[in-house]
Amino acid sequence: MPSSLVIPVSLLIFAVLNLTMTYSLTPHLLLKQILLWSLGLILFLIGRQFDLRLVSRRQGRYLLLLCLVLLCLPLLIGRNVRGSNRWLHLGPVQIQPSEITRPIILISQSTGQILAPILSSIIILTYPDLGSAVSTLSLFFPFLILHPKLLKLTLALGLVFLVTTPITFHFLRDYQKDRLLSFVNPSQNSQTTGYHQIQSTIAIGSGGLFGQGLRQGSQSQLKFLPEKHTDFVFAAIAEELGLLAVLLVLFTYLGLLGHLLLHSFRFLQSNPPYFVFILGTCVNIWFQAFVNIGMNLGLLPIVGITLPFLSVGGSSLISLLFSLGIISNSQADNTLAI
Repeated sequence: MPSSLVIPVSLLIFAVLNLTMTYSLTPHLLLKQILLWSLGLILFLIGRQFDLRLVSRRQGRYLLLLCLVLLCLPLLIGRNVRGSNRWLHLGPVQIQPSEITRPIILISQSTGQILAPILSSIIILTYPDLGSAVSTLSLFFPFLILHPKLLKLTLALGLVFLVTTPITFHFLRDYQKDRLLSFVNPSQNSQTTGYHQIQSTIAIGSGGLFGQGLRQGSQSQLKFLPEKHTDFVFAAIAEELGLLAVLLVLFTYLGLLGHLLLHSFRFLQSNPPYFVFILGTCVNIWFQAFVNIGMNLGLLPIVGITLPFLSVGGSSLISLLFSLGIISNSQADNTLAI
Protein backbone atom coordinates (compact mmCIF):
# COMPACT_ATOMS: atom_id res chain seq x y z
CA MET A 1 0.00 0.00 0.00
CA PRO A 2 1.38 3.49 -0.86
CA SER A 3 2.44 5.33 2.30
CA SER A 4 0.10 8.21 1.48
CA LEU A 5 -2.89 5.87 1.85
CA VAL A 6 -1.98 4.31 5.21
CA ILE A 7 -3.58 7.02 7.36
CA PRO A 8 -6.79 7.42 5.26
CA VAL A 9 -7.34 3.64 4.99
CA SER A 10 -6.68 3.12 8.70
CA LEU A 11 -9.14 5.87 9.62
CA LEU A 12 -11.75 4.41 7.28
CA ILE A 13 -11.46 0.98 8.94
CA PHE A 14 -11.61 2.51 12.42
CA ALA A 15 -14.59 4.68 11.51
CA VAL A 16 -16.60 1.75 10.13
CA LEU A 17 -15.84 -0.42 13.18
CA ASN A 18 -16.49 2.40 15.64
CA LEU A 19 -19.86 3.36 14.13
CA THR A 20 -20.86 -0.27 13.73
CA MET A 21 -20.19 -1.01 17.39
CA THR A 22 -21.87 2.24 18.46
CA TYR A 23 -24.99 1.13 16.59
CA SER A 24 -24.83 -2.26 18.27
CA LEU A 25 -23.94 -1.25 21.83
CA THR A 26 -25.35 2.26 22.28
CA PRO A 27 -27.64 3.05 19.31
CA HIS A 28 -28.87 6.24 21.02
CA LEU A 29 -25.32 7.64 20.67
CA LEU A 30 -24.92 6.81 16.98
CA LEU A 31 -25.90 10.24 15.64
CA LYS A 32 -23.64 11.94 18.18
CA GLN A 33 -20.74 9.68 17.20
CA ILE A 34 -21.29 10.43 13.49
CA LEU A 35 -21.17 14.14 14.31
CA LEU A 36 -17.97 13.64 16.30
CA TRP A 37 -16.33 11.86 13.37
CA SER A 38 -17.46 14.69 11.09
CA LEU A 39 -15.98 17.29 13.44
CA GLY A 40 -12.82 15.22 13.73
CA LEU A 41 -12.43 15.03 9.95
CA ILE A 42 -12.83 18.80 9.72
CA LEU A 43 -10.05 19.16 12.28
CA PHE A 44 -8.03 16.61 10.28
CA LEU A 45 -8.30 18.88 7.23
CA ILE A 46 -7.40 21.92 9.33
CA GLY A 47 -4.39 20.02 10.64
CA ARG A 48 -3.28 19.38 7.06
CA GLN A 49 -2.82 23.14 6.69
CA PHE A 50 -0.74 23.42 9.87
CA ASP A 51 3.04 23.84 9.56
CA LEU A 52 5.00 23.22 12.77
CA ARG A 53 7.93 25.17 11.36
CA LEU A 54 5.93 28.38 11.77
CA VAL A 55 5.49 27.96 15.54
CA SER A 56 8.08 30.00 17.44
CA ARG A 57 9.51 29.26 20.88
CA ARG A 58 7.55 32.21 22.27
CA GLN A 59 4.32 30.85 20.82
CA GLY A 60 5.22 27.46 22.26
CA ARG A 61 5.36 29.00 25.75
CA TYR A 62 1.92 30.52 25.24
CA LEU A 63 0.60 27.15 24.09
CA LEU A 64 2.03 25.51 27.19
CA LEU A 65 0.33 28.10 29.38
CA LEU A 66 -2.96 27.52 27.54
CA CYS A 67 -2.57 23.78 28.02
CA LEU A 68 -1.95 24.09 31.76
CA VAL A 69 -4.96 26.40 32.19
CA LEU A 70 -7.22 23.95 30.34
CA LEU A 71 -5.98 21.08 32.49
CA CYS A 72 -6.67 23.04 35.69
CA LEU A 73 -10.29 23.80 34.75
CA PRO A 74 -11.70 20.40 35.83
CA LEU A 75 -10.24 21.00 39.29
CA LEU A 76 -11.97 24.38 39.48
CA ILE A 77 -15.32 23.91 37.73
CA GLY A 78 -15.42 20.20 36.82
CA ARG A 79 -17.96 17.75 38.16
CA ASN A 80 -16.79 14.85 40.30
CA VAL A 81 -17.66 11.56 38.59
CA ARG A 82 -16.71 8.30 40.31
CA GLY A 83 -14.20 10.04 42.52
CA SER A 84 -12.39 11.93 39.73
CA ASN A 85 -12.64 15.47 38.35
CA ARG A 86 -11.50 14.79 34.79
CA TRP A 87 -14.42 16.17 32.75
CA LEU A 88 -15.75 19.61 31.84
CA HIS A 89 -19.53 19.66 31.42
CA LEU A 90 -20.58 22.41 29.02
CA GLY A 91 -24.31 21.87 28.71
CA PRO A 92 -24.85 18.64 26.73
CA VAL A 93 -21.16 18.55 25.77
CA GLN A 94 -18.52 16.77 27.86
CA ILE A 95 -14.86 17.56 27.26
CA GLN A 96 -11.87 15.73 28.68
CA PRO A 97 -8.97 18.25 28.78
CA SER A 98 -6.38 15.51 29.34
CA GLU A 99 -7.22 14.24 25.84
CA ILE A 100 -7.75 17.41 23.83
CA THR A 101 -4.55 19.03 25.12
CA ARG A 102 -2.20 16.32 23.82
CA PRO A 103 -1.60 17.89 20.39
CA ILE A 104 -0.98 21.20 22.16
CA ILE A 105 1.51 19.52 24.49
CA LEU A 106 3.38 18.01 21.54
CA ILE A 107 3.41 21.27 19.58
CA SER A 108 4.69 23.11 22.64
CA GLN A 109 7.32 20.46 23.31
CA SER A 110 8.48 20.56 19.69
CA THR A 111 9.35 24.26 20.16
CA GLY A 112 11.58 23.49 23.15
CA GLN A 113 9.12 23.45 26.06
CA ILE A 114 10.43 20.07 27.19
CA LEU A 115 8.60 20.07 30.53
CA ALA A 116 5.16 20.26 28.89
CA PRO A 117 4.31 16.52 29.29
CA ILE A 118 5.70 16.38 32.84
CA LEU A 119 3.84 19.45 34.12
CA SER A 120 0.65 18.29 32.42
CA SER A 121 0.91 14.82 33.94
CA ILE A 122 1.34 16.26 37.43
CA ILE A 123 -1.90 18.23 37.09
CA ILE A 124 -3.77 15.22 35.71
CA LEU A 125 -2.59 13.12 38.67
CA THR A 126 -4.44 15.50 40.99
CA TYR A 127 -7.84 14.72 39.36
CA PRO A 128 -6.93 11.83 40.13
CA ASP A 129 -6.48 10.02 36.79
CA LEU A 130 -3.44 7.74 36.82
CA GLY A 131 -4.08 6.23 33.37
CA SER A 132 -4.30 9.58 31.56
CA ALA A 133 -1.34 10.94 33.53
CA VAL A 134 0.93 8.09 32.43
CA SER A 135 -0.40 8.31 28.87
CA THR A 136 0.41 12.04 28.78
CA LEU A 137 3.85 11.42 30.29
CA SER A 138 4.59 9.03 27.40
CA LEU A 139 4.67 12.11 25.12
CA PHE A 140 8.07 12.87 26.65
CA PHE A 141 9.62 9.81 24.96
CA PRO A 142 10.61 11.47 21.63
CA PHE A 143 12.64 14.07 23.51
CA LEU A 144 14.54 11.26 25.23
CA ILE A 145 15.50 9.82 21.82
CA LEU A 146 16.95 13.21 20.88
CA HIS A 147 19.00 13.31 24.10
CA PRO A 148 20.56 9.88 24.88
CA LYS A 149 22.08 11.04 28.19
CA LEU A 150 18.65 12.04 29.42
CA LEU A 151 17.34 8.67 28.28
CA LYS A 152 19.90 6.90 30.48
CA LEU A 153 18.86 9.05 33.45
CA THR A 154 15.20 8.26 32.83
CA LEU A 155 15.90 4.53 32.67
CA ALA A 156 17.77 4.78 35.96
CA LEU A 157 14.84 6.61 37.56
CA GLY A 158 12.49 3.98 36.15
CA LEU A 159 14.57 1.27 37.79
CA VAL A 160 14.40 3.12 41.10
CA PHE A 161 10.64 3.37 40.73
CA LEU A 162 10.33 -0.38 40.19
CA VAL A 163 12.48 -1.13 43.22
CA THR A 164 10.38 1.20 45.40
CA THR A 165 7.02 -0.02 44.07
CA PRO A 166 6.05 -1.70 47.39
CA ILE A 167 6.50 1.69 49.07
CA THR A 168 4.62 3.73 46.45
CA PHE A 169 1.72 1.25 46.64
CA HIS A 170 0.80 2.67 50.04
CA PHE A 171 0.37 6.16 48.55
CA LEU A 172 -2.24 5.01 46.01
CA ARG A 173 -5.93 5.67 46.56
CA ASP A 174 -8.07 2.81 47.81
CA TYR A 175 -9.77 2.18 44.45
CA GLN A 176 -6.37 2.07 42.71
CA LYS A 177 -5.11 -0.48 45.25
CA ASP A 178 -8.26 -2.56 44.72
CA ARG A 179 -7.71 -2.59 40.95
CA LEU A 180 -4.13 -3.80 41.31
CA LEU A 181 -5.08 -6.49 43.82
CA SER A 182 -7.98 -7.62 41.63
CA PHE A 183 -5.63 -7.89 38.66
CA VAL A 184 -3.47 -10.33 40.63
CA ASN A 185 -6.48 -12.40 41.74
CA PRO A 186 -9.75 -11.28 40.06
CA SER A 187 -11.74 -14.24 41.39
CA GLN A 188 -11.16 -13.05 44.95
CA ASN A 189 -13.41 -10.04 44.28
CA SER A 190 -15.52 -11.44 41.45
CA GLN A 191 -18.56 -9.34 42.29
CA THR A 192 -16.72 -6.06 42.88
CA THR A 193 -13.32 -4.93 41.61
CA GLY A 194 -12.55 -8.17 39.77
CA TYR A 195 -15.90 -8.20 37.96
CA HIS A 196 -14.78 -6.13 34.97
CA GLN A 197 -11.81 -8.35 34.21
CA ILE A 198 -13.77 -11.59 34.49
CA GLN A 199 -16.63 -10.41 32.27
CA SER A 200 -14.21 -9.03 29.69
CA THR A 201 -12.34 -12.33 29.28
CA ILE A 202 -15.66 -14.23 29.11
CA ALA A 203 -16.85 -11.92 26.32
CA ILE A 204 -13.64 -12.33 24.32
CA GLY A 205 -13.63 -16.10 24.70
CA SER A 206 -17.26 -16.47 23.63
CA GLY A 207 -16.85 -14.69 20.29
CA GLY A 208 -15.22 -17.51 18.34
CA LEU A 209 -14.04 -16.96 14.78
CA PHE A 210 -16.99 -15.00 13.42
CA GLY A 211 -18.61 -13.68 16.60
CA GLN A 212 -22.14 -13.98 17.95
CA GLY A 213 -23.41 -11.26 15.61
CA LEU A 214 -24.25 -7.59 15.97
CA ARG A 215 -26.55 -6.90 18.92
CA GLN A 216 -26.34 -10.60 19.82
CA GLY A 217 -23.47 -10.59 22.30
CA SER A 218 -24.58 -12.20 25.53
CA GLN A 219 -22.16 -10.28 27.78
CA SER A 220 -22.45 -6.89 26.10
CA GLN A 221 -26.17 -6.85 25.26
CA LEU A 222 -27.30 -8.29 28.60
CA LYS A 223 -25.16 -5.69 30.37
CA PHE A 224 -22.81 -8.12 32.07
CA LEU A 225 -19.88 -6.33 30.40
CA PRO A 226 -19.41 -2.90 32.07
CA GLU A 227 -18.30 0.15 30.07
CA LYS A 228 -18.87 -1.94 26.95
CA HIS A 229 -18.72 1.03 24.56
CA THR A 230 -15.65 2.74 26.08
CA ASP A 231 -13.06 0.89 28.19
CA PHE A 232 -14.17 -2.59 27.07
CA VAL A 233 -15.15 -2.03 23.46
CA PHE A 234 -12.36 -4.42 22.39
CA ALA A 235 -14.06 -7.25 24.31
CA ALA A 236 -17.39 -6.31 22.73
CA ILE A 237 -15.86 -6.41 19.23
CA ALA A 238 -14.39 -9.85 19.94
CA GLU A 239 -17.72 -11.14 21.24
CA GLU A 240 -19.98 -9.79 18.48
CA LEU A 241 -17.67 -9.77 15.44
CA GLY A 242 -15.21 -12.52 16.37
CA LEU A 243 -11.53 -13.24 15.96
CA LEU A 244 -11.40 -12.02 12.36
CA ALA A 245 -12.51 -8.54 13.44
CA VAL A 246 -9.97 -8.61 16.27
CA LEU A 247 -7.21 -9.43 13.79
CA LEU A 248 -8.41 -6.59 11.56
CA VAL A 249 -8.15 -4.20 14.53
CA LEU A 250 -4.67 -5.41 15.47
CA PHE A 251 -3.29 -5.29 11.92
CA THR A 252 -4.77 -1.82 11.37
CA TYR A 253 -3.04 -0.55 14.50
CA LEU A 254 0.17 -2.30 13.47
CA GLY A 255 0.08 -0.75 10.00
CA LEU A 256 -0.67 2.75 11.27
CA LEU A 257 1.92 2.64 14.06
CA GLY A 258 4.60 1.18 11.80
CA HIS A 259 3.94 3.92 9.27
CA LEU A 260 4.14 6.69 11.91
CA LEU A 261 7.31 5.23 13.42
CA LEU A 262 9.15 5.03 10.10
CA HIS A 263 7.84 8.43 9.02
CA SER A 264 9.01 10.11 12.25
CA PHE A 265 12.62 9.02 11.81
CA ARG A 266 12.74 10.74 8.43
CA PHE A 267 12.85 13.97 10.45
CA LEU A 268 15.24 12.91 13.23
CA GLN A 269 18.13 14.98 11.85
CA SER A 270 16.48 17.31 9.37
CA ASN A 271 13.44 18.55 11.30
CA PRO A 272 13.35 17.69 15.05
CA PRO A 273 9.99 19.43 15.74
CA TYR A 274 8.21 17.09 13.32
CA PHE A 275 10.14 14.13 14.72
CA VAL A 276 8.90 14.97 18.24
CA PHE A 277 5.31 15.49 17.11
CA ILE A 278 5.00 12.40 14.91
CA LEU A 279 6.78 10.01 17.26
CA GLY A 280 4.87 11.46 20.22
CA THR A 281 1.56 10.79 18.46
CA CYS A 282 2.73 7.28 17.58
CA VAL A 283 3.75 6.51 21.17
CA ASN A 284 0.49 7.93 22.49
CA ILE A 285 -1.64 5.72 20.22
CA TRP A 286 0.52 2.68 20.96
CA PHE A 287 0.45 3.18 24.72
CA GLN A 288 -3.33 3.60 24.91
CA ALA A 289 -4.03 0.67 22.58
CA PHE A 290 -1.50 -1.58 24.35
CA VAL A 291 -2.87 -0.86 27.83
CA ASN A 292 -6.54 -1.03 26.81
CA ILE A 293 -6.21 -4.32 24.93
CA GLY A 294 -4.01 -5.70 27.71
CA MET A 295 -6.60 -4.96 30.38
CA ASN A 296 -9.38 -6.37 28.17
CA LEU A 297 -7.41 -9.61 27.92
CA GLY A 298 -6.71 -9.64 31.65
CA LEU A 299 -2.98 -9.14 31.10
CA LEU A 300 -2.81 -5.66 32.65
CA PRO A 301 -4.61 -3.93 35.54
CA ILE A 302 -7.72 -1.90 34.72
CA VAL A 303 -6.74 1.78 34.61
CA GLY A 304 -9.54 3.42 32.65
CA ILE A 305 -7.78 4.05 29.33
CA THR A 306 -9.98 3.98 26.23
CA LEU A 307 -9.15 2.36 22.89
CA PRO A 308 -8.02 4.98 20.32
CA PHE A 309 -10.51 5.56 17.46
CA LEU A 310 -12.76 2.69 18.58
CA SER A 311 -14.16 3.69 21.98
CA VAL A 312 -17.32 5.78 21.85
CA GLY A 313 -16.58 9.42 22.72
CA GLY A 314 -15.15 12.55 21.21
CA SER A 315 -12.25 14.12 23.14
CA SER A 316 -9.68 11.48 22.21
CA LEU A 317 -11.05 11.06 18.69
CA ILE A 318 -10.93 14.69 17.61
CA SER A 319 -7.54 15.14 19.28
CA LEU A 320 -6.02 12.22 17.37
CA LEU A 321 -7.62 13.21 14.06
CA PHE A 322 -6.20 16.72 14.35
CA SER A 323 -2.76 15.25 15.10
CA LEU A 324 -2.93 12.90 12.13
CA GLY A 325 -3.89 15.86 9.95
CA ILE A 326 -0.68 17.64 10.93
CA ILE A 327 1.27 14.46 10.21
CA SER A 328 -0.42 14.10 6.81
CA ASN A 329 0.72 17.61 5.98
CA SER A 330 4.32 16.65 6.75
CA GLN A 331 3.90 13.61 4.54
CA ALA A 332 2.52 15.61 1.63
CA ASP A 333 5.18 18.32 1.81
CA ASN A 334 8.48 16.79 0.71
CA THR A 335 10.40 19.96 1.65
CA LEU A 336 9.85 19.25 5.36
CA ALA A 337 12.35 16.41 5.34
CA ILE A 338 15.04 18.42 3.59
